[in-house]
Amino acid sequence: MIKSYDEALFILLMKYPFLGYFIQGCRLVWVDGDHDVDTAAVAINKNAEIKLILNKTFFKELTPEQRAGLLMHEVLHLIYTHLNYIIELKREDHFIGNLAADLDVNQYVPEKWLKEGAFTLEFLKEKKKVDLERKQTFYYYFNELKKLEEQERKEQENSCLLYTS
Repeated sequence: MIKSYDEALFILLMKYPFLGYFIQGCRLVWVDGDHDVDTAAVAINKNAEIKLILNKTFFKELTPEQRAGLLMHEVLHLIYTHLNYIIELKREDHFIGNLAADLDVNQYVPEKWLKEGAFTLEFLKEKKKVDLERKQTFYYYFNELKKLEEQERKEQENSCLLYTS
């Protein structure tokens, strides 16, 4: 596992030295496949220790470039202070907050470094026919996703009304 991590880190360092260097300051924590963190996450504890949490099962399934992309994805969450934003949200908005943060960072990860089906602006455009602006803020994506959620909720309510009338 360490060898595949080192290989991914090397790829990241060669292409994005600052990001690779930054992630080396994180404490690496490996978790098993059945853990709450089913892919990867970053966390900061009260002692200001930054943890990079990687799910072994998920990490093994990725190509070396996708592993580098995962590391880049997680370090960008730290650099863009997404943890602070999500903490400020109401509990019921955390899921959309995580999606907004993913839209924000995934646009900077090279496409070939992303796992197929990653939540990107292109994925959203293709699946939901929503064309959001590139290089916007977390709050822009969060607000747009909240509007989309509300629109879908209203459409669902209207379709239920048709069946009950």
